Amino acid sequence: LVNYFQPSQVIELGTSLGISAAYMASVSSKINVITIEEQQAIAEIAKENFDKLELKNIEQIINNPDKALPTLLNKYQILDFVHFAGNNCKQATLNHFNQCLEKANGDSVFVFDNIYCSSEMKETWEEIKNNNRVRVTVDLFFMGIVFFRQEQVKQHFVIKY
Repeated sequence: LVNYFQPSQVIELGTSLGISAAYMASVSSKINVITIEEQQAIAEIAKENFDKLELKNIEQIINNPDKALPTLLNKYQILDFVHFAGNNCKQATLNHFNQCLEKANGDSVFVFDNIYCSSEMKETWEEIKNNNRVRVTVDLFFMGIVFFRQEQVKQHFVIKY
């Protein structure tokens, strides 16, 4: 997705070991990946992975996303690409989505991991799909992709593979 859309910046909520961030950053050194991880020990492992791969275009923020996200969002007028990977709780995911939604435009892409990992996340995915600003969603079971182009007819696609 990052290769196709070529965002100038990617925000990732939940670094874990850094695998997704590494893939996204490896698309181009011109893409700035900012990833937020709350757990210091996990962030250190991710940093080692980034260093081994010689990825210089990843900025790590080690902090609670609830605290770090508002400050980070103040730096941007528009969000190109957001990967919601760190929290599988309904309220936290919706809070992060709504904060990022304020900076979304017609070219923004949001990706949500684990949309069916629990009944709570299924409800979260339904709320996101039904948001008035969301125009197109693609349900890949393990993840959901959200688009905002307002001239697009509202549609929801489920891809079974």
